[in-house]
Amino acid sequence: MICPKCGVEYRPGFTQCSDCLVALVDESKLAKPRSSPQPVELVTVFKCGDPGRIALAKSLLQSEGVQFVVLNEAIAPFGMNLIICPAEFQVDREDAEDAKALLKDLEPHREQSGDVEADGEGNS
Repeated sequence: MICPKCGVEYRPGFTQCSDCLVALVDESKLAKPRSSPQPVELVTVFKCGDPGRIALAKSLLQSEGVQFVVLNEAIAPFGMNLIICPAEFQVDREDAEDAKALLKDLEPHREQSGDVEADGEGNS
């Protein structure tokens, strides 16, 4: 018998860990560690060059436990000029829809021509 929390092994007949106060489990029922990690397919869910929105995006994803990577976050000097590339947030494909939903309000809102009519125009 083994404690699932601390890993201490007990002799048969014991039912609870004396340190953790949790029920012991049969060693054969514990999950075996994977031999190799599963591959992750990263997809881009958000691009932004605004440092404030980048920080907010990080905070939103972290608060929901979504693992992510950020590409192009640094400003790269190029001679006398600075090259500023938008940061790209990438997540596992399985988390993409959730991440996009969390970050949708950070996308800039663009007015599309023809969507908003001025008062009195187009009425007959």
